[in-house]
Amino acid sequence: MDLFFDADKGMSFTVEVGYFDTIQEIKEKVTKYNGIPIHQQTLIFNGKTLPDDLNIHTSDILDGSRLKLITTTSDPQEPPQTITNVKTEETPSPSSPHKIKILLKPFDVSMEVDMTDSVLKIKEKMNEMEGIPLSRMVVYANGVELHDQKSLHECQLVDGSKVEMTLKPPTPPPSCMGLLSKKMKVYVMSKSGEKIGLEVNPSSNVGELRKELEKVRHQGVGFRVPDEGYFFIYKQNVMEEDHSFRWHRVGQGETIEIFNGCVTRGS
Repeated sequence: MDLFFDADKGMSFTVEVGYFDTIQEIKEKVTKYNGIPIHQQTLIFNGKTLPDDLNIHTSDILDGSRLKLITTTSDPQEPPQTITNVKTEETPSPSSPHKIKILLKPFDVSMEVDMTDSVLKIKEKMNEMEGIPLSRMVVYANGVELHDQKSLHECQLVDGSKVEMTLKPPTPPPSCMGLLSKKMKVYVMSKSGEKIGLEVNPSSNVGELRKELEKVRHQGVGFRVPDEGYFFIYKQNVMEEDHSFRWHRVGQGETIEIFNGCVTRGS
């Protein structure tokens, strides 16, 4: 989050701070970026002086808040007790107080995270480590599902917390689902002009139409299926029975003709 500072002599500047920073830590950042010693800084918000041990997340200070910075003249006899703090800010310890370790079950993966990280961040790290799609992961702690936008602090996770991760079953692509479920109606017309409507799957081979006509023969619905050999014609072209209706560009409600005889390849 960014805080705006109005300092003496009309100087203004912005400093990026953490949600869990204390006023002392914010002063250290002001020292780092603007060179004002910590012991010379007094921060005021809404007319009140802010104590060094105040934590931002327990105050009324929000992202974009404006603080007044009053500087005092340094005492030449005062020891430079802020030098150590400045060095600490420039070379932060790898074990930040906001870092915790959690254990992901049932994968038995130990993961170091920041308290300000979101639950989505955990999923992204698992995606990088194990290649699991984000959409399949569901995270629980203490039997409660943790939502992506929540921070680990809001979820009340602590160092050593055990987090359960379950996986949703993979979902077939919508296009595949459509091919499996959506059928279309075509009409088959005999040489004598009789016509019958049949439902087919666009991805099925044309040979399936022969099976459907055999069913019609046994049902005796009044459509004559040739006893001898026959083949299919669509838009004056002989249809390849091992190719799909989609391959032949047959559309909803279109007509396929049957002709007596057989097709000799290569003739």
